[in-house]
Amino acid sequence: KEVQPAAQLLERALPALDRMLLKEYQELQERIQKGTAKASDDQLSNLALHYLYVRSRNRFVALLPEVKPAYDYYLEQAEKYWVDRGLQDQAMIALALSAADRPEQVKEIMQSLRERALRKEELGMYWKYQRGYFWYDRPLETHAYLMEAFQQLGGTAAELDALRLWLLSNKRTNRWETTKATAAAVYALLNGMDRAWLATDVENVRLRFPELKKTAYADRLATAMAGAEAGTGTYRLQWLDTEVKPEMATLELRNRGASIAWGGMYWQYLEDIDRVPTAENNPLRIERELFRRVNTDRGTELEALSAGTTLHPGDRLTVRLTIRSDRAMEFLHLKDLRASGLEPVETLSGYRYANGLGYYFSPTDLAVHYFIDNLPRGTYTLEYDQFVIHRGEFSNGMSTIQCMYAPEFSGHSAGSRLEVAE
Repeated sequence: KEVQPAAQLLERALPALDRMLLKEYQELQERIQKGTAKASDDQLSNLALHYLYVRSRNRFVALLPEVKPAYDYYLEQAEKYWVDRGLQDQAMIALALSAADRPEQVKEIMQSLRERALRKEELGMYWKYQRGYFWYDRPLETHAYLMEAFQQLGGTAAELDALRLWLLSNKRTNRWETTKATAAAVYALLNGMDRAWLATDVENVRLRFPELKKTAYADRLATAMAGAEAGTGTYRLQWLDTEVKPEMATLELRNRGASIAWGGMYWQYLEDIDRVPTAENNPLRIERELFRRVNTDRGTELEALSAGTTLHPGDRLTVRLTIRSDRAMEFLHLKDLRASGLEPVETLSGYRYANGLGYYFSPTDLAVHYFIDNLPRGTYTLEYDQFVIHRGEFSNGMSTIQCMYAPEFSGHSAGSRLEVAE
């Protein structure tokens, strides 16, 4: 069959939606007459709310006359009970009320959204999104609706840029799971976007070593920029250990364009594992603590191990791993190295759920591995036990965690040594 133009489809679909709303309204009136419902209570269903939103976006198709009382009733419901709704619903209500020419209530909703927004230089502007199993709990779609509200209802250029920045930052560490979410995010990004955001001119980002003569790196930089990846403008510079100089410790970057640019600087070298310090000030951090389980009159207690603590074969240790992340991430790998004189109490792999985090637990001969599908923003604590098996002095290694979706996000704990006596 010949595909009908979108306008013709809407002209047929919207009256069908009118009739659906009318049916819901008539059923509500019957319950009100029977005394099982009150007209003054919150009767705004998800169907009615989405109807108001769709109608606000498609006002060129006339409303069926018999539907006008139902439309007015649910519009008043939205105006009265918007405070009790979630972020996604509030964005749709603001758009619907704006289309119905009710500016005072729209102003109140937008002010409330601004007051509850979170702002961070690297992450942009966002909210505390509720995570759940329902379609209206999806952070990506919710953010897209909020962006539409700010685009249509007086959001400033700075606010819109900050909202786009959150979407792009989210994509760095998370997959956009569904085609619906991807379409909503792409539309929100491109709708009203300054074309400069789409620019990939690598010349906009200037790189300079202020303590190094430009002739020492200019040719290599020009060659790398000439081979930048099409579309993203990604390029890479690499120096061998014999080429690294103290003057390279300071790097200056200047973005002269309007689009966002990301990059990373890495210094890779070998070091005694016991001398590796804990990585600080990272978006993704991990801390490791060791405790000895001690039986007392009050029951089993955890005694923190300090430098110089002597262990004995048969001691049971608890390893506590604390993960801190300032943003949501997906597909993480945590590896906790183990001293050769220790053995884990649990030896079977399997999926676990503890302290609000789901993960696959896999102990091996060298380390204990955690594979985490989804790590929401926050702090999480994981624990497992080990037995001391052999005497001697051992390197207990360190813990490392990395987002496999965005490898630049990683963290590690400090290395340590254990002394086990008879």
